[in-house]
Amino acid sequence: PNACLYSKDDLVIEGAGTLTVNANYNNGITSKDTLEVYDGTIIVNAVNHGVSGKDSNAIDSVTLTVSCGGDAIRSTNNSDETLGWVKVSNSELTLTAEEDGIQAETSATLSSGTYSITSGGGCSVSPREDASAKGVKAGTDLTLTSGVYVLDCSDDALHANGNVTISGGVYTISTGDD
Repeated sequence: PNACLYSKDDLVIEGAGTLTVNANYNNGITSKDTLEVYDGTIIVNAVNHGVSGKDSNAIDSVTLTVSCGGDAIRSTNNSDETLGWVKVSNSELTLTAEEDGIQAETSATLSSGTYSITSGGGCSVSPREDASAKGVKAGTDLTLTSGVYVLDCSDDALHANGNVTISGGVYTISTGDD
């Protein structure tokens, strides 16, 4: 295990309470399969990555605060094109990451929420050559619908290797790169 809260299978976190994870060794919350988070308030402080679901990462109706030395939210499965996605809806995210705020190996979809993302120290810091510090990064498609987005990023604020679709919402974007 490389996380404070770790599962080799699917992991579902659901409920109206508050969960605080202090990962002083490595990652905060990690599922080696699917990670689903519904309702409640979650606070993650991690030396490395914050909230990782290898196959997928679904977050709905959550107040999530992550402060970490790696990626704040990520899904990393690169062996199956139907996996490796991140989907966040109806949530309030406050992400402070030394690397990517949200990183999806395939698609990333964000909707109907409040998203405050600071990556790589923010726009006044030059992007590092040895690490990605993008606000929202998708390996294929990136979709943003409705919501309020405040992005303060050292590297690209929004990045996709495929299509970017933006439909509605309010955006405040500051970046040290693109």
